[in-house]
Amino acid sequence: MMITIHDNRWERALVQAENPTKAVVVKKRNLIVLGASSSIGLATIKQLSKLTGDITVYATVADLTSPETEPLRLPGIVLKAADLTKPESMSSLLVGFDVVFIIAPEDKNRAVVVIDTINVCKSSKVGHIVVLSGITATLPSTIFGAEFHLVETAVRESDIPFTIVRVPLFMENILSQLQLIGGKGDFFSPLPSTTVYNAASISDIGETVSKIVADSKQYVGMTLSLTGAVYSEKDYAEAFSAVLGSPVKHVKVSYVAASMAITSPTLLPGSDAFRCRMR
Repeated sequence: MMITIHDNRWERALVQAENPTKAVVVKKRNLIVLGASSSIGLATIKQLSKLTGDITVYATVADLTSPETEPLRLPGIVLKAADLTKPESMSSLLVGFDVVFIIAPEDKNRAVVVIDTINVCKSSKVGHIVVLSGITATLPSTIFGAEFHLVETAVRESDIPFTIVRVPLFMENILSQLQLIGGKGDFFSPLPSTTVYNAASISDIGETVSKIVADSKQYVGMTLSLTGAVYSEKDYAEAFSAVLGSPVKHVKVSYVAASMAITSPTLLPGSDAFRCRMR
């Protein structure tokens, strides 16, 4: 389902829990991560590769020949080809898995893709699904909330043992603009400078998620909200200024303009609809 953006409202992360993971008890099981080449997927795989025990970890990518697979070629990780936008092709792949971790792809219809994947998991009789969501899933009127509300509803109605992991915005949405910050003393986002919101680093999220999926039976039926510190863009600007010893300012721009600053820092922002990374 495509979500239409009618205005420039941003996600304000709601702090619902802190450090919700328990000690990991690795038991014999097999786990597959769907969407492993995504930022959270890669961060999670890196941490899963470090775990010892009888867990077998599989990671899927759309194209096994792609350079994107290189960071995933880690000890204990078995790569498999799977296209999440064609969930019907995964029926035989998913049969027999104890745990399936589903990460939404960067696709305009990603809610539908995830829901279709959940249905494949049900028909393939997987033991447990862990589904990535956003912490504003309870606010369907918001941009990401609308998509993740649909996903979470499908998860709960699937009759599969599940765990939902809600994540906040990524600190990397600003940190990826270091070239602009160092060169021009500016960074960009669609937020007002004084609006406080919740963010966490991708590596921290990956570490926490790896513990959840590795010992998912501890979290059956749970919705876990991962949260970071609450700051504003003004706070970030002051921190950058102090570190660099020169003024850094936040510039409020449109969504696509901010996206350009994140993905193509050599380009100056200028456009009008932004979809922040949330995978």
